[in-house]
Amino acid sequence: MSLCLDQLLEQKKTAPFTLVNDSIQCAGVPLLAAFVQKALALDQQVICVLTETSPRRWLQHLKQSPGSPHRHLFIMDAFSDPEGWDKEHVLQPQQQRITLDRNMERQILPTIINRIEQAPNTLIVIDSLSPLSLISSHRTFQLVKALVSFTSGTMGASVFILNTDNALIRF
Repeated sequence: MSLCLDQLLEQKKTAPFTLVNDSIQCAGVPLLAAFVQKALALDQQVICVLTETSPRRWLQHLKQSPGSPHRHLFIMDAFSDPEGWDKEHVLQPQQQRITLDRNMERQILPTIINRIEQAPNTLIVIDSLSPLSLISSHRTFQLVKALVSFTSGTMGASVFILNTDNALIRF
């Protein structure tokens, strides 16, 4: 691993925004999981917005038990029921369901703001910007810009994956 990446993971260097380029040749999820595992090991609050990974699979990446995830891990699940059709879907504690629509930032931002106010040193993770940008690249940019502004003033950080296999994404 490169020295700069090691320093980011060890939190010896900070960056309010880290974009992980994900492709078929090089998956970004293991790196994203490494950022989350390190933050949880330091008892830092982590908010994960999952758009391409189920919460159960994400917890497996983190080597966490689905029945009892880490107390500082909060999952916003936009994968399991992205259209909001399954009203009987059971959520675990520390999870919130969100639907992917044109008002996505109105669902995501209030919860994140509330959690950052409770624990300022927060890592925000989005497992893939691709589904969000397919809905609206402008709103996705506004969401990313807002998240970066929240974390840059609080010593927190934001880490996002951009899936470059999807040719429709233009930033």
